[in-house]
Order: sequence, then structure tokens, then C-alpha cells
Amino acid sequence: MDNMKKSLIANEWIFNILAPPVKEKLQQNLNLNYSISRNISTTFLTSKYYLPSSLDTNISEIKPNPFQLLDKNICTEDSIEKIISHFFKEAKFNDSTTSTNLANLWILELKEILNNFPKNFILLNFIEYVILIDNVKFKGASHPHFLSSIFISIEFNNSKFDFFISLIHESAHQELFILNFIDRLIEKKFDNNLIHAPYQNQLRPPIGRLHSLHALFRMIQFTLDYDDSNQKLAFFIQKFKQNLSSFQSDELTDFGNFLLQDIYVPFSKNI
Repeated sequence: MDNMKKSLIANEWIFNILAPPVKEKLQQNLNLNYSISRNISTTFLTSKYYLPSSLDTNISEIKPNPFQLLDKNICTEDSIEKIISHFFKEAKFNDSTTSTNLANLWILELKEILNNFPKNFILLNFIEYVILIDNVKFKGASHPHFLSSIFISIEFNNSKFDFFISLIHESAHQELFILNFIDRLIEKKFDNNLIHAPYQNQLRPPIGRLHSLHALFRMIQFTLDYDDSNQKLAFFIQKFKQNLSSFQSDELTDFGNFLLQDIYVPFSKNI
């Protein structure tokens, strides 16, 4: 816990600290005879553990290269379609050549950008698959039952930067998913305490507001590294500070308050 807190205070991604014990626990619960290794896919483990048996993921047990675009060469189209519709109802798998080629081009560029900032190596070591979807009204999505994979709609992105920031946004949700595995973050009696969240401009419970805050936290960091002159940076900072003020300290557990007071508040004072 101390190492994790130190990493968070240094604004480092913490997948390297949290992912191994989560994977170990999943392997134990599944009674798998694999050696505990970084080469086991987190997406494979979480999907095998959480998804209904009727949804065969066809995902390889072996961890892929970071930010691998999931296509019909990796997983059968029927399997991908069933998984996507299970999570997102009317959503469809997008395998158009135009979308695939553009996504592959931008993913390669993003990986190069992240490689230029040492703190982001941890992120590159965790995110496994990017899955293009269609017929949705959102830019990106994640699910704790399909951990290490990001669902993204490339049609809703107006620029390369928007595509990048959607992947960073969803990676931040993944980070908070894992934190939520080890700590509740929200006091149970406040689970349904609805307060206005400025980023979504609607009433949200504390876990939703915390996810917004953490996503903005990572989005601002990325933008400062990648392009601190980007016109969207001021908007991200404004919404981060507004979301920060939406919290009541008694909504959060001790670790949740650590995130609030020791990570987000100091960060807000330095941007």
C-alpha cells in the first residue's frame, strides 16, 4: 500500500503494482494451472471469470503487444459481436478497412508518444486490446469484466488528439477499476448520494464523480506532456477543479480520501 501511495503521489500509473495480485487472484479462483506470469492476458482472465459461459471470448491466453487492435484475425467476428452487444446493447463491431487503418496508424503514433515519457511505460504494459465499435453515442468505454481492453468509436472522434485522449480517459477508468478491487473507495451508505458532476453536467453518485475526476486527472497529465498549448487543456482543468469541489469528505473511505486530499487537491493547485 505504501509503494502504491508513493507512486500515486508521484503521478505515476500504478498498473505494475496492482495488476499482478489481481491476476494471481483470478487465476486462483479459476483454478488455472498457469504459472503466475506477466505473459498471461488480463483480458483473458477477467473475461473467463466474469462473462457468462455462453460468451466464449476466443481471446488468447497469451498477453498481446500493447494497444493491439482486436480484429477478426484475433477473435471471431461472431464472438466479438456477442461480447460487444452484451456490454453495450445496440453497439456493433466496426471492422471497416478505413476505420481499422486509421486506428492502427494513430495507435502506433500514440505508443511512440507514450514511450517518450517514462511514467507511461506502465500504461503501455497494461492495456492489451483496442476494440473498434459502431452504433453508439460515446467515444470510448471500459468494463471491469473485460479488463485491459478499451472499446472505442472512431467515428465520434474529430481529430487524432481526441482519439488519443479517449484512450487515456479509458485507461484511467481501468486504473480506478483495479483500485476499486482492493478498496471500496466509497462509504456504502453514500453509494446513491447524487450530486451534480460538472464534466457530464448531470447528477451522479460518488463513484461516478470519482471516475470522472480520475479520468480528468490522467487526461490533463497526458495533455501537458503531449501538447500543453492544446485549447482543450483549459477545459479539462476547469472541469477537474469543478468536479473536485463536488465531493463531501464523508462520502469516501480512508483510501478514497487519500486520493482526494493527497493526490487530486495538490494536483489541482499546480495546474
